[in-house]
Parts: sequence; C-alpha cells; structure tokens
Amino acid sequence: MKASKLEAAKALLDFTIRHFFAGENILALFTSAGAAHVILHDLAEKKEAGASWASQGAVSASIEIRGFLNALRKIPNWLKHADKDPLDEIEVSETDLEYLLFHAVLDLGEFQKKGNFHSNEVSVFQLWFIAKHVTLFSATEYLHLVKSSQQAFGHLAEKCVVEQLAAGLNMLREFEKNA
Repeated sequence: MKASKLEAAKALLDFTIRHFFAGENILALFTSAGAAHVILHDLAEKKEAGASWASQGAVSASIEIRGFLNALRKIPNWLKHADKDPLDEIEVSETDLEYLLFHAVLDLGEFQKKGNFHSNEVSVFQLWFIAKHVTLFSATEYLHLVKSSQQAFGHLAEKCVVEQLAAGLNMLREFEKNA
C-alpha cells in the first residue's frame, strides 16, 4: 500500500477523533493526534512559511512559534522522551487533546480542495469543538459557525465530559446511518 503524508494525516485524525468520542484512553490518542498535527503543520509550512495555524496563533499571542508548538504538543513530546525523564509524570486532560486536534483540523483545511468535503469525523469534530468552546468564537465572522454548532449539539459546554463525548459519537453514528 502506498500513502501520501496527507493521506496518513487524514487517517490519523479520523482514527483519533472517532476513538476520542468513544471515550477511549486519551494517552494513546495523544500519540496519533500529535503525529497528525506534526504532518499537517509541516506540510502547511512547506506550502508557505507561516501558513500553519500554529504559526498564526504564535503571531497572535506574540510568542515564538517553538514555544507555541511546545505548549500544543506538550503531551506527545513528553510521551516520546522516556529516555530523558523515565520517572516523570504529567497531568493529562481532554482539553489538551481537543486543542491539539483542532489545530490539526485547521491545518488540514489548508489542503481541502473546493467542492471536496472533510471526512465525517473531521466535520463533526469541528462543529463539536465550536459548540464546546463557543466563547472562543464570539467574533462576528464566526456567528454562522456558532449557530450551526449549537443547532447540532445544543449548549455543549454546560454538559459533563461523558455527555459531550457521547454527543460527538452520536452525531458520527447519525452521519453513518444517513450515508
């Protein structure tokens, strides 16, 4: 089987999002999300310097890109460096994984051709993330996205994590039923 880096990143994202919504172990999912993000970030930067969403985020936050990436990839980097800190422990949260996935999804959008659609997993995750983190999208240009996300998921931020994840998984299953 031959695969491009873009195809690999898409497969990693779809896998990670599906298993995230299923409530599976997030430590394992950080590895696949981190790999997808590295690929998509690098492809975006190769296409045009400063084009990745992490680069744009770093500029907005007035920090160096390396610092932004270190914060975004903190858990995947910690996981791959057991040789340097074998007894170290780290706090892991779903929110860290959500932000890593969202940045990967944003970078994937840089390669989406007009007329093509994202996978069900990526489409559902985008709306789900916006519904959960609605306060991040208060600018006027995002109001249509907020409205769509709330039509799909209601007021997701008010629900517990288990209900939030179940809402994403249920939406994926609805897409599959109607396919």
